[in-house]
Amino acid sequence: MCDDELVEVTVPRIWAGVDIGKEHHHCVVVDERNERLLSR
Repeated sequence: MCDDELVEVTVPRIWAGVDIGKEHHHCVVVDERNERLLSR
């Protein structure tokens, strides 16, 4: 591939949320279909 060629890229859309408590922390990541990708 040459430097002057354009490449189309699809970027996945994900959302992350965190709940930070005094003793415990929680994180969840979901995709645009509302499927859980990560939960800790």
